[in-house]
Amino acid sequence: MPRRSGREVRTGFSPALGVHAPRYDYRIQTHEVTWQELGLYIATRESDVPSPPAWALREPSGIERLPATGVSWRFARQYCMAMGGDLPSEPEWAWAARGPELRTQPWGDALPDARLVRFRRGDPVPLAAVGTQTQDATPGPKAIRGLLGNASEWTRDPWIPSEPGGEQPGKDDADVWMAVRGWPLGAAGSPLPAEGLTYRRPVCAEGPCLERGSDALELVGFRCVERM
Repeated sequence: MPRRSGREVRTGFSPALGVHAPRYDYRIQTHEVTWQELGLYIATRESDVPSPPAWALREPSGIERLPATGVSWRFARQYCMAMGGDLPSEPEWAWAARGPELRTQPWGDALPDARLVRFRRGDPVPLAAVGTQTQDATPGPKAIRGLLGNASEWTRDPWIPSEPGGEQPGKDDADVWMAVRGWPLGAAGSPLPAEGLTYRRPVCAEGPCLERGSDALELVGFRCVERM
């Protein structure tokens, strides 16, 4: 976990905090849910549906293959459950990214190439179409893409500080903060997170903080898992 040392930083799993690799089979989507995929579900809803952020509408080739971002945690989970799945837990997300080899990056040990992994903000469209980040893919014939770069991703897990007794993000008891995985999309020249692939952060999911921090959701997407 972040700010810890040795094996826990390398693997992303922390027995001291009760965080272990999954011990069951599951399947995870090979890319973030797109606006095209989400649109089929939105068409079945009558109200309270998300809409693409303004920058997505500027994509010259269309928004269909862009990650669906700005979607609330509750709506994202409802979509996954309607598809017969759920949002991934943090251990499920981390295991998909690291594999049994405990890779330092989803693709291995090579440093990320900004030309091949979207971790710098694009202009005017900050995110890339899913599947176009050729380096950001796990090994094998059925690669899982975009785990590290592009949109950050909701997990189903409430935010727990990376160290016991760590500071919580808000003091309003009505606020609910969930853990988000994947690198933040920084500006050109901004440093990479020191925690590497174990980087995680809290994002407001419900409560007064949701309205105050609605802009924070514009670059947060999601993918679903199916537990076997």
